[in-house]
Amino acid sequence: MDRKILFLVFIILMNFHTACSQILACGYRNYSTFGYTCDLLLYNPTGAYNFSRISGTHLPGKTNDDVRLVTKTSDSNSTNVPSIICDTFKNAIWIELNTMGIEYFDENTFQNCKKLEYLDLNFNKITKIDEKSFNENLELRELHLYKSRLTTLPENIFANQHKIITLDLRLNQIADLPRNIFKTIKHVSILYLSDNKLKVFHAFGFSSNLTTVHLQNNQIEAFDQNFIDDTGVNLLDMTNNSCANVKINDSSPSRLQMRMLLVKCFDNYLNLVQDTTTTISVTTSTTEITLPPECSDEDLDERVCRLEIENKELKLNLESQSKDSKALAAALDELETRMTEMENRPCSCV
Repeated sequence: MDRKILFLVFIILMNFHTACSQILACGYRNYSTFGYTCDLLLYNPTGAYNFSRISGTHLPGKTNDDVRLVTKTSDSNSTNVPSIICDTFKNAIWIELNTMGIEYFDENTFQNCKKLEYLDLNFNKITKIDEKSFNENLELRELHLYKSRLTTLPENIFANQHKIITLDLRLNQIADLPRNIFKTIKHVSILYLSDNKLKVFHAFGFSSNLTTVHLQNNQIEAFDQNFIDDTGVNLLDMTNNSCANVKINDSSPSRLQMRMLLVKCFDNYLNLVQDTTTTISVTTSTTEITLPPECSDEDLDERVCRLEIENKELKLNLESQSKDSKALAAALDELETRMTEMENRPCSCV
């Protein structure tokens, strides 16, 4: 009998210890920038505990409805994100849950944060995101998923995110993305996709509002040039890729500059460089094309621009009578066509 009693006491103590080791609590304060704030302590390292409430004492005159910012404390650690956070703080516009060890969240996690504008999930271990995860977050303007473990994203994940301006997907393991994944986010201006494993970059249906794209440290071998024609990009960073070593950082780069920096690769390693004098050089092991400073858009009038292909008996001279680069762009098209005919081999970058 005594053993049975001792066993029951042991079970009760174990359950009490387990319950006490799972914490979801807020320390409340007024923050001059964002307003009423919850400093969230979430400790649920196994993700097993299903919280029914968030503990903590509000400041006088304040309630859950007044909370605008939810930011995690340094001691937080959880493999998941309890939906009770958004069930409780429905008026939150800014949520920071970075560096917590989060591995997953589902379509219900953020659905009741309908006013959410900023979501920071950086430095976690997320491998997969449900297609409906952000369906109810119509006001979302910034989404940060920097340094996680994503390999792709579902095609319709941004179906309702018409207001997103900044999308940060750096330092993941993304090897491919659906062709139409970004077609609905017409207002995005900054896209961070550097330090992934992309091999092909499609046009993806971006709008003319896109101005900044970071693609450095991928494995890009092919690039859809329609991307340049369809967007308003003026900063494109493709350094350290398989076929290109490119960076455009110009307050008003021409379409010609963009296209030159995305010249189709043949069977050689492509290295593209733009220096401070706006000279653009395109080099491979067998070819070289140079546009000197006097051939820049500003100096095209009455100028003769000469494009030479080293080790090839192919020369193209162009005289432009206008200030735009349409004629030179057309000449480059002809040049690419003739080079393709000469090479007659598919692109195979090393």
